[in-house]
Amino acid sequence: MKFGKYANTYAMASQGIISMAVLGVIGFFIGRWIDKHSVWPAILAIVGVLFGLFTLVGNLIYILKQEEKEKEKQKQLNKEESNEKDIKQ
Repeated sequence: MKFGKYANTYAMASQGIISMAVLGVIGFFIGRWIDKHSVWPAILAIVGVLFGLFTLVGNLIYILKQEEKEKEKQKQLNKEESNEKDIKQ
């Protein structure tokens, strides 16, 4: 069981790092492309990176909430199983 816990933590950390890199790069290139077609200076590339980072934070919050719900559900199932064992004894 402990291996599964570490594997899950590693998977979440990897997903966060990859998401941060990908969303930051995508935001940068979208901002740079918009810069080429606008009269503003390179400010939109920075705005694009910030948009990518805000998207990352939102995505990580969603993932963590899902993980918390999963743990709570597992805890409830374990509690119900222990109550059933107590009733049988």
